[in-house]
Amino acid sequence: MINAIANAIVLRNRSSSNEILQATFLPDQGMNLISFKKGDIEVIDQSTVPLFEERFAGLGALIGPHFHRRKASVLPKIRDESLFPHIARVKAHGAADPFSHGIARYAPWKATFTENSLEASQSGKEMWNGVSLAELEGQNFKMNFKATLTESSLEIDYDVVSDTDSLVGIHYYYALPQGKGTVTSQVQPKWIGPNGKQSLPDF
Repeated sequence: MINAIANAIVLRNRSSSNEILQATFLPDQGMNLISFKKGDIEVIDQSTVPLFEERFAGLGALIGPHFHRRKASVLPKIRDESLFPHIARVKAHGAADPFSHGIARYAPWKATFTENSLEASQSGKEMWNGVSLAELEGQNFKMNFKATLTESSLEIDYDVVSDTDSLVGIHYYYALPQGKGTVTSQVQPKWIGPNGKQSLPDF
């Protein structure tokens, strides 16, 4: 696991069987969930630390406001790529999109927290290394992220409002002990439109 990270947020609670629960986020580095533990059991795959260190992937990365890699024709122009050292490493692997999966996993988030919950936001108006996030993402946007560690689960509420069609998601790398166990999630089939949360259409 990554140790002694500055400004890490560690949420804590206890399970119904009195085991310590911990979820560790890095708001300064894309709100990555670098650790999620029940007692001594770690369920975030620590073997993906090199991906995180190389290009902000791995561990518990976010997705948003766009997914995966965009066409070269719509990529924003970065005036000084040296401000963002991961771009050279990404390009060395043949990828053109400097912020694959969206700016959320790369740039700092503004966050407040209590013992077992956090609320964070990121917007296109904010600056990172002297450049607005809107310029880096190619549009203006506002994302909100809330995490609550209960006695039985980690609850996440994550949304986006933006100039163009956008989405948000999580890209967590799990490592279940000895390959056994289950990961259970409850995902709402909703999207946020002009009238608030609405059911996803059938296709």
